[in-house]
Amino acid sequence: MKPQHSKRKHSKFSASGAERWFKCPASVELSEGIPDKDNKWSIEGTRGHEVLDATLRALVTGKPIPWFKPPYTREMTTLAMSAAKFVLAVKREHPRSKVLNETRISLPFIHPDMFGTFDIALIEHFGTLHVFDYKFGRHRVSPRKNLQMIFYALGLAARHHWNFKRVRLWIIQPRVSGYDGPEFWEIGILELKSYIRQFEKAVKRATTETDTFVEGPHCHWCKAVSKCPIKNQGRVKKGMAVFSALPLNEER
Repeated sequence: MKPQHSKRKHSKFSASGAERWFKCPASVELSEGIPDKDNKWSIEGTRGHEVLDATLRALVTGKPIPWFKPPYTREMTTLAMSAAKFVLAVKREHPRSKVLNETRISLPFIHPDMFGTFDIALIEHFGTLHVFDYKFGRHRVSPRKNLQMIFYALGLAARHHWNFKRVRLWIIQPRVSGYDGPEFWEIGILELKSYIRQFEKAVKRATTETDTFVEGPHCHWCKAVSKCPIKNQGRVKKGMAVFSALPLNEER
């Protein structure tokens, strides 16, 4: 299996980076031209998602589940099977729904360079739009007001002419400590639409406030962190504090 996930084109206003560019407008321009770099955690996450994608497709179509050899691990296959079965259990509660997985979605009605690929969705016309995000890391993420999930929901709902009553955003994160099953946040379709204006404002800020840097937890995922002026100032101050605390050599 080839790691197709890692070869995707990345959006200027990406779904995965929404939390960052909402909070730090200047990070968008600062990040342009910087290539994405893989590390052991991103590679592990990519493989975990690939296993889930293949497993769910096999279960939906009735085909044999692929045999995953190293570097794919037994944990990846076990967790993927559990996640896929959960999605299908939700589908059984909504028998008219259609499963979509690993599908690119865009928001051209906000900006032409807004797109991303969601993990899984259940499309139930005149009913509920379910969007699932599979987190293979160990950092707990809440589905409540989750901008990445809202991004996906906006793109999906628009593609299907807003033909839903409500939206349910699911986070599946089986590797976090104390995990007690998937969590969701549900909103009505009108509330989802209200986020369009918020995304428009965030995009406008990113294109006009290119000197507005804001620190926060989102900095951890910013690929421009090494040349961020705020971070550099902090490093300089820290270095000066350490230097000033050193004892001076006495003259003899």
